[in-house]
This record gives sequence, C-alpha cells and structure tokens, in this order.
Amino acid sequence: MRAFLIGILCVSACSHVPEIPPSGRVDVAGFMRQVDETQVAWTRESLEALFGSQPRERQSGNERILIFYGIEITLTGSEISRIALIDARYTSPEGLRIGYARDMVRTALGPPPEGDTDTWHYRTEHGTPIIVSWHADRIVRLEWHYGQRGR
Repeated sequence: MRAFLIGILCVSACSHVPEIPPSGRVDVAGFMRQVDETQVAWTRESLEALFGSQPRERQSGNERILIFYGIEITLTGSEISRIALIDARYTSPEGLRIGYARDMVRTALGPPPEGDTDTWHYRTEHGTPIIVSWHADRIVRLEWHYGQRGR
C-alpha cells in the first residue's frame, strides 16, 4: 500500500494534472497531499478532468468555489486556497471522512484543542490549517486552508 501511495505521489508531483486512476475513482487523498506539498496552477478544466464532472460554481469576491459531488474546491486565481470535504464519498490524507466520530479524529490528528468545541483546528506537517466541524459528535465538514500556511 505504501509503495502504491509513493507511486501516486511521484506521478502527481511529476505531472501538471494528476492522472485519473484506472478504476475511475479519484485519489482525493493523493490530490490533497500534492496541493499541500506544492504550489501547482489549476484551472477549472484541469479539475473537471480530474473529477470527471462539471461542478456547480459560486463566486465570492475574488474566489471561485467549484462544487463537485462531495468536495468543494476554492480557487483564488489559479491557486487552490481551500478544499472542503462535505460528504463521506472521499477520505482525507489523514484517513478521515464525513460522519466519523471524535475518537477517529483523536487517533488521526491527536488530542483536540483546548475547549473541545464544535470546531477543532489542526495543521498538516506543511503548516496547512485543517478545520474539523462537528454536529452531534460526528464530522460534518473537513477543510484545508492552503492560503493560510504558517499563519
């Protein structure tokens, strides 16, 4: 499994647009690792090719929010500034999904921040903020804010 993931990361790091896996399922965790580790320019078209569908789109100031089934990708110019998982279709690089309980997050990311509120804040090893949002002790939203690294 580890060799497979390393192979996916190498392919992703070496090409401008990651290849869609032969099974037709998107390797969202590999895609998110690539976004976390590198600054790659993305277009709506390259994201549509990766996810295999046309997204709904919202504009918010200078940001374009592309909403695919189960995932929201915010573009600021050609850079991905945020990725949000919004249903259980995809697994995060940390092994988390929408609907998981708090114990799963503690295992994957460590103890919760002080206050144990309905929103927990973490950082990836590259400094990208991760926000875990809760309702009834289950994850309802997972966000990575790439434009706020190191802040």
